[in-house]
Amino acid sequence: MAQDSTSSAPLSTAVDTSGDGWEQHSWKPLALAGGLIGGVSATIAGGLLAKRHRAGAVAAAACGLSLAGTAVGIAYAIIASFLTATHELALTESERIFLVEHPDAPEAELYRRTERIGRMICGTPPDSWEGYYAALEPEEEARIRENRIAEEQATWEWANTVSMRAEQLQAEDGVTLVGHVCEQSTPSRRWVVLVHGYHGYWNEMSQYAYRWAERGYNLLFPEMRAHGSSGGDLIGMGWLDRRDLVCWLHWLVETYGADISIVLHGHSMGAASSLLAAAEEDLPKQVEAVVSDCGYSDALNVFSPILSGGFNVPVHPSLELLRMAMLFRPGGYDLALASPEDAAARIPVPVLVLHGERDTFVPPYMARRIFDALPEGSSRIALFPGAGHCQSMCSDPQRYWDEVFSFIGNLQLID
Repeated sequence: MAQDSTSSAPLSTAVDTSGDGWEQHSWKPLALAGGLIGGVSATIAGGLLAKRHRAGAVAAAACGLSLAGTAVGIAYAIIASFLTATHELALTESERIFLVEHPDAPEAELYRRTERIGRMICGTPPDSWEGYYAALEPEEEARIRENRIAEEQATWEWANTVSMRAEQLQAEDGVTLVGHVCEQSTPSRRWVVLVHGYHGYWNEMSQYAYRWAERGYNLLFPEMRAHGSSGGDLIGMGWLDRRDLVCWLHWLVETYGADISIVLHGHSMGAASSLLAAAEEDLPKQVEAVVSDCGYSDALNVFSPILSGGFNVPVHPSLELLRMAMLFRPGGYDLALASPEDAAARIPVPVLVLHGERDTFVPPYMARRIFDALPEGSSRIALFPGAGHCQSMCSDPQRYWDEVFSFIGNLQLID
């Protein structure tokens, strides 16, 4: 969930490494709450009617309906805050205006970099990573900040040597999807699909791109539905996005030939989307591996602490109301389906699971749940001490890429 708005949902400073906060979600809390409200309202109204207090009975019934309506209203407010389309671009309108009017100002250079290589690696205010340092020791935070500067410069230098082109395709439900392609100057059959996170933008994945490009990979950066220039009204949390990614994968094969090989590399929601896509029956055989960086095991258990800590509302039945409201929205879906853990057993290719041990947004226990659910074989897991959400690469770049390319090399995907 890179580029998230942490100001609207403060993150915990505690790290759930053991999974004590995980729970199996069901509709029971909603049924109990509905039954309680309805039962109490009906009992009061019935008692008042028996005493011929019709006005009081109507008021009691109206109170019950009002409570139910308020609860549904809260659920829709949460959807509006977290799950409706952002369509944010690389720069905000005010940043674009500033860049035009003040091209020589100190901030202008930051905005130019942001437009090319993304907010995440540049740390452009408001810096989404500020909320992810809370559980780190000072020296861990300092190391990440130092490495981030070095990675930003390396990414910027690489970005100025390559060209990108935009592509479009239609999703299965008719939504227009946009992606960006960067091909090697020397023809290559190897591709990596770099999948951004929640409330992110495609170019935030540039921080990983130049390492893949150095290894001879062509690059595809999809813009997730409801993000950037892609269409869509609701954020898919991986469930809707899984089919969009499958469409992009088939597009790659149809465009570049059946002899290509493909790796999926996503972080946060992009990692969850990649895992769910890899479990689809029509996954192209050209997909040979998945790199999942800080992906969540299921969306509902990510939302639970956001409801309690960010909105200060009880998790139950609020979570079930949110789930119900999403089901009845046009184009909606069941949030419980956004569960890479449930899909993991159907993934036919090796998966590298990467995760920061100090992640307070997507708890590190989720990495273990995903890994344990994968088929036995060539999959691997690597945890990074001293790294928060989406910070593993900047926490220890050398180890991060050693893990990635030794994993890929062992699968003989690198010539």
